[in-house]
Amino acid sequence: MKYASITAALMLAAWIIISLAGLWGFGFSWDIYVKLSISFALIAGSVFAIAMIRTEYVTGDMQWAARTAVTITAAWTLITLGQLWTEGLDAGLYGRLTLTMLLVGGGCVAVSLLRRNYLASKKLKDGGYID
Repeated sequence: MKYASITAALMLAAWIIISLAGLWGFGFSWDIYVKLSISFALIAGSVFAIAMIRTEYVTGDMQWAARTAVTITAAWTLITLGQLWTEGLDAGLYGRLTLTMLLVGGGCVAVSLLRRNYLASKKLKDGGYID
């Protein structure tokens, strides 16, 4: 978590410097500024999200869900950065990829949470703690 916070702070500092440079005369177009801003936000947000997922104490199926979430977050960030700077994908394809990643990631986490809840309840029932 410490490194994610440092990375996010460094990304914010770099964005502030670029913003000030653009404000005070290092002329770059509005398009480039917006793309840089979105890129910084995507990278810093993804690093922070991945750190939150990775530092969470997870065991069993939740490890599988956490790894899936980290992989999907990293892949979506790379695809989005590529789309932002090159527009290599059709907008419809990019939208379908984004929705697919969201559904797969959310489905993996939901299934893992349901399974963990079921196993915890079963363990308590088998131990005679609940009816």
